[in-house]
Amino acid sequence: MTKEEYLAISLPYTLKCLGRRKDSKIHTILSCYFGYNIILKVEAPNYIDYTWHICDVKPILHPLSDLTKPIEHNGETFIPIEKIAIYDPKNIQYFIEQIYTGFIEYIVLKQLIEWHFDLFDGIKNKDAISVNDLEINPYK
Repeated sequence: MTKEEYLAISLPYTLKCLGRRKDSKIHTILSCYFGYNIILKVEAPNYIDYTWHICDVKPILHPLSDLTKPIEHNGETFIPIEKIAIYDPKNIQYFIEQIYTGFIEYIVLKQLIEWHFDLFDGIKNKDAISVNDLEINPYK
């Protein structure tokens, strides 16, 4: 999955991001425009909407290693792999391989996107920010 695809399918789930401009403020991605350049409209904390190029945005995501750890999402704390009951937590590596090879059920994929998991290796490639590296989780 590419960054562009991930951002587009994450729009309904209030995806948070940081800009590369080092302003250290958390923004919400509001829309994507896929034309000659990929442009994102983001909401800043001061209620002024900005238009940024996709290269200027780093989504805030959970690494896949968080699948077996408690996360907090919308006020609820849970272990994601336990909520995805069709997969055995002991076979987490197999589950991750299924994500990357594309052999995963749509409903599970949708749930991982809603919980803001990094499905495009953005954290590893420094094109996304791990929620664990922030002082405050923006998804609580």
